[in-house]
Amino acid sequence: MEPKWLDAPFFNLLEDFASLQTYFMAQALFIAKIVITLNIGFMAIKYAIKGEGFKEPVVKLLTSLILFLIIINSYPLMIRGLNRVIYDWSYGSTYGKVAEMIQKTTDSGETSEFWAKKASDPDAYSDIIKVLVEKTGNGNIAKKYVLDIFDRGSDNRPGMFIRPNAVMRLLMLTFENIWNRVITCLTPNDWYKPYPRDLGGAVILTLTGFALLLGGIFASMQYFICAIEFTLITSVGCILLPFMLWDGTKFLTEKLVGAIVGQALKLLFITLAFMLTINGFLALMVREFDGHIDQAIYTLFTVFFYWMLCQHGPALATALLTGTPQLSMAEGLQTAGSMAGAAVAGAAGVKAVASGAVKTGTQAKSAINKAQGAAQAAKESGKSQAGAVMGSLAGSAKDSVKSGMHGLARSLTRGKSSTGGGGASAGSGNQEKPEPTKNLNNRYSTLERRNASNENGNRKTGKEFGAESKQMGYDRYMNNQQAKTETANQKAVASWKDLIRNKPKPKEGPKRYDGGTPLGQNIPQRNTGEDK
Repeated sequence: MEPKWLDAPFFNLLEDFASLQTYFMAQALFIAKIVITLNIGFMAIKYAIKGEGFKEPVVKLLTSLILFLIIINSYPLMIRGLNRVIYDWSYGSTYGKVAEMIQKTTDSGETSEFWAKKASDPDAYSDIIKVLVEKTGNGNIAKKYVLDIFDRGSDNRPGMFIRPNAVMRLLMLTFENIWNRVITCLTPNDWYKPYPRDLGGAVILTLTGFALLLGGIFASMQYFICAIEFTLITSVGCILLPFMLWDGTKFLTEKLVGAIVGQALKLLFITLAFMLTINGFLALMVREFDGHIDQAIYTLFTVFFYWMLCQHGPALATALLTGTPQLSMAEGLQTAGSMAGAAVAGAAGVKAVASGAVKTGTQAKSAINKAQGAAQAAKESGKSQAGAVMGSLAGSAKDSVKSGMHGLARSLTRGKSSTGGGGASAGSGNQEKPEPTKNLNNRYSTLERRNASNENGNRKTGKEFGAESKQMGYDRYMNNQQAKTETANQKAVASWKDLIRNKPKPKEGPKRYDGGTPLGQNIPQRNTGEDK
């Protein structure tokens, strides 16, 4: 295992988040200037209107400004100190049992059970247990063994976070203990008996080992996500500090204080839970596994309880802040469901692959049948059949994309997405849906159309589905041709109108003006036959 195998991505991410703090602190100073200007402006307007009450707001503003400058300049140290307090409290309250377990010798001078399991390799735990040499009161030198799983931090990021490398190493050592026993169970007793000595025990131990490994990984994920969230919020949250300079906006700074306190308590509880989990896995690491079912149940229950503790650690912080109980049997069932979900993830993946293969095959068959229908329509119209086939295949591909987008929209809107609008076949856009897709939730879904009932209420046969797809391809081609003809006619009409509109007007000869008819004189009506 490389020295910074898993530590590098995790701590690089923390450094990236911590580097945001410098930028947002500079932005906080800029926002502070704006807030102070607005505050002074409102004080001046209020003083101009009332003519009094100027001294008290100025004193309050100066007090807030001094407090802001102190906080903004000490903010990084405050966050680091808060992180250090969380580490001291969680480590100091849970490390007692760990220290008792990993000490090299007991009070009587005998080797402890922990180290007896690895007597042949004194440095077996050197990557997670640090050896400290210290002097005793009599001048003798003694060794002290300390669980070394916390990172010390750097100038670019806060420290005292548990190292992912150490957690994975701890899990792998425990898994290695079980896996070695699995290999022993699979080894034949003698050369003339080529079958495993304990196949049932090997199966039970394998399930136990992978359950332990997955449980430790998922339990640690909650801690690492909480650490990332704490670092990000404390790095960006400083942008809300300037709003304390004005009474109208200081509620935003109060929200920042509440968020930091809440995140600190959340990190404290999840660190406590994870330290207890590590202690439990250390005990499992030196446990003898013999492949019996009772031992497997013991290990699974141990993993279950620690997984539940880590998964619902943030809920404990919420319970402390709100005073509302958070843990109940429902949370235990939720954790059991998570464990069951992790166990069947592989089976679900196989099922998804098979389902995808069936869906792809159905779509391919439908696309081919539609292409055959389009070729038949092109033959009847005297058009190119090859072009019709290629156009139909392209249309089927577009329908597949639309089907995926439609399904995504329905999942995002919880099945409330609209199904109105044009049909599955390409056309002019104002036609009704084709009959085969009339009652479907997703009119573009080939698989849903395949599973739909026929006119008799029974599931369609393969022959019926093929004929239906051919007809849809035929109709789609004819609709496309009709749409192309209408588009060409519209273009011809528009071109004719442009030609008429741009044609110059004919020249007219000069008109003779007779001077008009005097007022009060009757105008002779030439079409009535009256005398002039």
